[in-house]
Amino acid sequence: GSVTIVAGIDIPVQAIGSRIPFGQGILGWVAEHGEDLLLNGDLSADPRFCNVVRDKANQPVSAMCWALKSEGKLIGVLSVNGKEGAPPYTDEDLDKGATVISLVSIVLDNVRLYFEQQRRIAMISRMNEDFMLAQQQIAQAQDQLLQSDKMASVGQLAAGLKASTPGAIV
Repeated sequence: GSVTIVAGIDIPVQAIGSRIPFGQGILGWVAEHGEDLLLNGDLSADPRFCNVVRDKANQPVSAMCWALKSEGKLIGVLSVNGKEGAPPYTDEDLDKGATVISLVSIVLDNVRLYFEQQRRIAMISRMNEDFMLAQQQIAQAQDQLLQSDKMASVGQLAAGLKASTPGAIV
């Protein structure tokens, strides 16, 4: 299955498109385009977000959004919004955040690989147990066949002795 992560700090409800179909908000735009985004000030003139209904009272002064990817596929969007009165985020802040997001993606990939490795080890262990059981069954069958062959040989030998003994009743 897929994992969806939408995380952030002080994300206003309007940023994720609650008044319009989900995915058309700012986080939806980042998810669709897979691009990191730095937002500062009033977005009403930004053509990318002209359909986003925003409450000016809750609009962040500054925000950064990153597309979170694993194995080249988008698995979520992370956003951090600046507090009222804090200086706006810069391109340098966005780049630093992108570095952290890349590291998070690597960690997620490593976790996924670890669990896949554990699943494969468990599968190989089960196959090994099945193989050992099959080997034991083959060895038992070979022992039984050997015993049967020995008994048949003893029977043939006994029959041969009886036939060659004078006065034997056959």
